Amino acid sequence: VAQPGAIGALAAPGTTQTRTIATSTTMTAVATAPLVLRSAGPLAVAPAPVASLAAKAPVPTEFIRSFIHSLISYFDQHLPLLVVVWLLGLLAMSLRMLGGLLYVQRLRRYRVRPLSADWQARLAALAERAGLHRSVALLESALVRVPLVVGHVRPVILLPLGTVAGLSPGYLEAILAHELAHILRRDYLVNLLQTVAEVLFFYHPAVWFVANCVRTERENCCDDAATALMGGDPLRLARALTALAEWTQ
Repeated sequence: VAQPGAIGALAAPGTTQTRTIATSTTMTAVATAPLVLRSAGPLAVAPAPVASLAAKAPVPTEFIRSFIHSLISYFDQHLPLLVVVWLLGLLAMSLRMLGGLLYVQRLRRYRVRPLSADWQARLAALAERAGLHRSVALLESALVRVPLVVGHVRPVILLPLGTVAGLSPGYLEAILAHELAHILRRDYLVNLLQTVAEVLFFYHPAVWFVANCVRTERENCCDDAATALMGGDPLRLARALTALAEWTQ
C-alpha cells in the first residue's frame, strides 16, 4: 500500500529518491565525524602540553645561583679597582667631615656675643628643670640662620643675631627648651658618630636613608621633650618655630 506524502517517499525502499536521500545522509555523517573527532581531540590531550611546558620551565634558584656566582667572580677580578675607588670616596668624605668640624668650631668663636644676664638666668632655670647639670653658654651669632648646639663637653647654644629682639620671650624660651633637649640627649655626639658611619659606608644608599630618618626622628623627639618641659603645650612650640621661620626669612 503506497503511503502518501513525504513519509511515503522516505519509507519506500525501492525508489530513486530514497536511495539519493540515504546516500546524502551517509556522506553527511562521514563528513561530520572528523569534525567531531577534531573538536574532541584537543580536549583529551590538552593537559599534556601544559605538563611538558611546566617540566621545561627554568628553575629560579638556578638563575639566582648563577647570578651570585657571576657577581662574586666579577668582584674577585676587579677587587683592586674597587678598593681604590672606595679609598678615594673615603678620602673625600673624610675631608668633608673634617671641614664641617672646623667650620662648627669657628662658629662658636667668630662673630658671636653673649646674651644678657637675664637670658642666661632663664636658660639656667630651664636646664635645671630639665635635669641638665652642665653649664650651657648662650650666644648670638652673625653666621647662623637657625638655632643650633655646638659641642658635647662644653655645649654652646647659638642663636641667630637679633632673635631676642625679633621673638617674644615665651617663644624664645620654647626654642631654648628644644635646644636643651638636644644637649640632654647628647645629640651632638650621636650626630658625630653617625657622620663617621656615613663616611665609612658612603656607597650604600640604605645608610643615607637610615641617616635621614634618624635626623628626622631626632627632631621629633626633641620637640616632644621641649613640649613636656614647657608644660605640655605643643601649640606653643609650634607657634614659636613658625615665628622663627618667618623671622629668619
